[in-house]
Amino acid sequence: QKKSNYYENYDEIKRNPEKFFNLKEEQKININRSKLKTIKPLTTDQEGSLPEQLCQFFNKIYPKTNFSRYGVIKNSKSSFFHCCLLASYHLEDISGRDQKITELKSYIGNDKGIKINKELVSQELFNYNLDSINYTLESENFDSRFFYKLMEYLFFVNVFVFDYSNGSVNLEKPRHIYYHQREIRESLPNIFIFKHSDVKPPVYELIKAGDDFLMNDKAGIFMRSYIDEHGYY
Repeated sequence: QKKSNYYENYDEIKRNPEKFFNLKEEQKININRSKLKTIKPLTTDQEGSLPEQLCQFFNKIYPKTNFSRYGVIKNSKSSFFHCCLLASYHLEDISGRDQKITELKSYIGNDKGIKINKELVSQELFNYNLDSINYTLESENFDSRFFYKLMEYLFFVNVFVFDYSNGSVNLEKPRHIYYHQREIRESLPNIFIFKHSDVKPPVYELIKAGDDFLMNDKAGIFMRSYIDEHGYY
């Protein structure tokens, strides 16, 4: 029978219990934050590899840069919102982000506040009225295909989502009918997000360039050219 780890380290624990248990806790954190080699959804604060084809894509923008996925939150209908909030505000505390999301949603729904108008999300929610939009905001998954433009409007960024499903990854096309016209403001920072759409609710993760969640105007210029060439048909 295998002995307990505590039994094997009894003398060390007896000499300095605080040091022993602090070290064990650090080891747990390091294991949790070690980079996951597979493309499984990440736990909070965990880093993971990107598919090779996506690394090659980003290296066209930033050569010789290491790219990775960063776990923000799992099992949340607001995973996408959390990613944009963390990248924009550097708000690391999950409960703090939850409070901020509730506050922003309330502000959006307030006639005296931001207030969503049909023009802002008309391409993505072409068959929704305002009541349906508000219901979706409050009760449904906060889906990037529906609300990427809202995040761009709230945080003054460009947002690009790469969808990973059935083992392949593609630039996500916003919800639309016939054709989607994409506005990219090249002077603004850019947030890149990795989406596990096979998971319910979908899990969104930030894509990091080195240690950075936000990418500069080079990324915006590149993405404008890429989308102009490939389109959102």
